[in-house]
Amino acid sequence: MKNDEKINLVIQGEKTREELIYNNVIRNLHLSNADEVKYLKGKVNTLEDELKTRMMYTFILIFAFVTLSFGVILLAFDLYLLGIILIFSTFAFVVVKLILHFRSHLKNVQNDEFSKVDELKELLEKKLK
Repeated sequence: MKNDEKINLVIQGEKTREELIYNNVIRNLHLSNADEVKYLKGKVNTLEDELKTRMMYTFILIFAFVTLSFGVILLAFDLYLLGIILIFSTFAFVVVKLILHFRSHLKNVQNDEFSKVDELKELLEKKLK
């Protein structure tokens, strides 16, 4: 959406800021019900992916902390070879897992089909501040 385009901000009986923004996006872009559903499904999928990513990062963080701590304990008990192997393998696992995740995430980049809707939402949010 171009910055020089006019945005008609209509305030009716909306109770929340999110309702106001949503209703104005629908009015200004003249989206059909099918387009609204498609947009909202895309948003739900994006939120589910973000939640899954957060859970994966939490799991990796806890796993790395526990195994690195165990590796340090092995080093403290003079089991140098086992401790060093465990520490390096944990580090390698975390790095490989993150690289694979970032590669798959780049392939699933959000499509630009509804970029105009997102731009209009941002403009409306700026106007409401």
